[in-house]
Amino acid sequence: MRGRLLITALVLSLLAGFLGWWATRDFRMAAACEQRSEAAWLRAEFGLDDATISRIAALQGEFEKECEVHCEAVRQAKLAMDAKPGPESKAGLDAALGRCERSRREHVLAIAGCMPPEKGKAYFALILPQVEALSHEGAPGVDGHHKAR
Repeated sequence: MRGRLLITALVLSLLAGFLGWWATRDFRMAAACEQRSEAAWLRAEFGLDDATISRIAALQGEFEKECEVHCEAVRQAKLAMDAKPGPESKAGLDAALGRCERSRREHVLAIAGCMPPEKGKAYFALILPQVEALSHEGAPGVDGHHKAR
């Protein structure tokens, strides 16, 4: 008798846990993750409409071209530094890194500017640290991660 009661309590506890998880799960966010879609993520995380997502996509497209130029300049400056270390090559690398970092920051600000103010602040706070931590291997996506190549 006591064993049945224990098993019943265990099953009810597991069922309650599953129902609690299911009730609080963010299905839109889960779908965005499964799709690996930046647009779906923006829509789910920040509640953006299609027009805003289109503006952000256009900004991202322009930025990716600009970022490739900056990343190539950083790669070339690193090669120059390896070939001939010294103050000149260090200054060239620092300048290339500075241009890249300013461009990234301006881009994150531009995307945040497409959003309502509170959502833009949240986006900026979430994404900028991720973007600043990236290497110079190409443009980050609007989610702050390098795209798979």
